[in-house]
Formats: sequence, structure tokens, C-alpha cells
Amino acid sequence: MKAKNTEQKILEAAEAVFLEKGFSATKTTEIAQRASVNHALIHYYFRTKENLFETIFVARLKSILESFEGILSLEISFSERIEKIINAYFDLFIDNPQMPIFMLNEFFINKERLEFFKHKIVSLTSHLQDHFEHATQKAVEAREIRLVNARDLLINIFSLNSSVFVSKTLNQSLFDWNNEEYVNYIGQRKDAIVDFVLHSIQVVK
Repeated sequence: MKAKNTEQKILEAAEAVFLEKGFSATKTTEIAQRASVNHALIHYYFRTKENLFETIFVARLKSILESFEGILSLEISFSERIEKIINAYFDLFIDNPQMPIFMLNEFFINKERLEFFKHKIVSLTSHLQDHFEHATQKAVEAREIRLVNARDLLINIFSLNSSVFVSKTLNQSLFDWNNEEYVNYIGQRKDAIVDFVLHSIQVVK
């Protein structure tokens, strides 16, 4: 049990430091200090900083995908599934507001890591994409929604949701919002995105 606790402490500390400073600026000594463990234990459990980073990324991605898979498996209408997916996405980044910017930075800074991300994302999300396409097709056939490309719908949802968090600093500067005002904006924006997406797929009568 002690070994598991130590490993988990390292993972939690590493994720926090990576998000704050980015991969390149993060030092394993700082992770060890944050986790209150001996620096040698990081090498013992993960060998390298790269392995530690990749372990965190894969675990986080799997957790997100499991959440979305669970929503798609619910016996509810397609529109309700879309609303729950958007809500889950917002909840994720409200709890981890630095993650979108961090991931974008990592994609552009390190080409090798981009290839790793691409490979993992494709391999881990292929089943979810198939599930979403199947659910979309069933909704179209049942006349729940209009004819729509499932991939385009996913991209729209991802882009609209991500922009709220990626543009935080810019929006706060432009509109002179403090953090509390921005939190209020996030809630309003989430509702607006739900309405926009649902309206875009509704059957025209």
C-alpha cells in the first residue's frame, strides 16, 4: 500500500507542476519536493521525466474517454447526451483550467511528443469515435436530429468548448473581467454552447 501511495503522490505532484510550468521547464527535483518524496523514487518508478509525463497523459485521456463513453451508453435522447458531454467537458477544464493551454503549447513545442500524442489519441479514441458515429446515425434515422456529419459535430463541440478556456487571458484583458466574473461567463457560455449545438442539429420542420 505504501508503494502505491508514493507512486500516486508523485503522479499528482508531477501533473500539477507540468501544468504550471510546462514540460521543458519542469525539473524532477521540484516534483520530488512537491510530492515530499526522495528524488531517487521518481527514477525508480518512472525512469525518466518523459515516461512520467506520458503516464499522466494516458491516464488523464483514459479517464476523459471513459466519462464520455459512459454518457454515450446512457438510455437517453441524443440531445441529452450532447448536453451531458458538453457539461462534462466544461467540468473537466473548470477543475483543470491550465490544461488546454498546456496541451496546445506541448503540441507546438515538441514534435516528437506531438507524434506520441497523435498516436495515443488515435488509438485510444477510435472506439469512442465509432460509438459516437453510431449514436449519431441512429439519431438521424430516428429523426431525432437532422442529417449531420458526426466528425464535424465532434469538432464543433471540441472547438467551441476549448475556446472558452484557451482565450481566458485575452477575454479577461479585453473585457476587464476579474476571476469571479470570468467564472460567471463560463457558466453562461456553457449554456449558450449547448443551445447553439442543439439548435444546429435539430430537424427543420
